[in-house]
Parts: sequence; C-alpha cells; structure tokens
Amino acid sequence: MIFPTENSFFESSEVLTLGKHIDQAPINLDSLLSDLKIDFEHSYDLPGSIRGYIKQQPEGKYKITVNLEKDAFRQRFTTAHLLGHYFLHRLLINEGVYEVFEQSLDNTNYNKGKFNNPDISKQHELEADQFAIRRLMPMDSVLGIYSLNPDLEYLADKFTVPKKAMKSYLEAFDLKI
Repeated sequence: MIFPTENSFFESSEVLTLGKHIDQAPINLDSLLSDLKIDFEHSYDLPGSIRGYIKQQPEGKYKITVNLEKDAFRQRFTTAHLLGHYFLHRLLINEGVYEVFEQSLDNTNYNKGKFNNPDISKQHELEADQFAIRRLMPMDSVLGIYSLNPDLEYLADKFTVPKKAMKSYLEAFDLKI
C-alpha cells in the first residue's frame, strides 16, 4: 500500500499501475517505469558518489538515471528509492533529487541524501527507503520464501537486493539468518 505524505501526488492510473506490479518477486522495475512513462537510463557519466537521480524534464516527464558503476542490486534499490520520491515527494522534486553515498572520516558509509535539493529532508529519504523496501521485498513473498530457505544470500539473490538490505529487513522482523 502507498501511504500519502503532504507532498504526495497520485494519479489513480499510476496507483493501479504500481498495484499490478506489486505481486511479482522480484518486481520488474523496467516494466513499471515504462508503464508509468518515466524515462530511465544507466550512465557511466555520474560521479562515483552519486548512485542516481530523478529529475523532471522540461516537457513535464520524469527521468531516473542510475550509476552503472554500482552493482546491479544497488542499481535496483536506487531505482526503487527514486520511485519512492516520485510517488511520495513529487511536489518537491523540482530540479531533481540525487542519491549521494559517501564515506565518513571513520570509514563508515552514510547516505547524504541531500544533494542539490534543500526541500528533501532526512525524513523524506527514510520514506523513500521504506517505499523501496516494500516494493523490492514484499513481506508476504519474503516470509513465504524464507520459510522454504532462510539463507541470506539466496533471499538477496531471489529478490535481487543487496545482502545488507535483506539482512536489515529480516532482522527487523526478528527472523534468524
């Protein structure tokens, strides 16, 4: 289910389109983007710290670009995350929302989230992450497959998500890995 925020903008046809893709595991993001008429491209031209971005084009259509230097699982998560911004924060996208990933001084990774758009807050980033998680790892599907094979690597591969994302998801439900 999609939960609107104060910056959401939903067209009923888009909600129906999203709904028709939800039951697939893994969800076919290329087909979903095509059905939503969102332009999509992979690019080597992005700096390494930028995972991807969504931007409204001059003609009004939206475009998602993801960094080809990232692995396929990361590209999928970034795409789903940016779709979260499209559905939940479309009124704030304006000149774009960039996903920036950097390393802190203590060598731990963090997501800056805000690059080129002061209207996107940490809360917006968390909402987009939750949207991505729910689309890429539908709870019923994960639990069904987990009951047959609780192996972390198998589950991450099955849902084509980063192992770290699947591990966090399973831990949130106190499932043993």
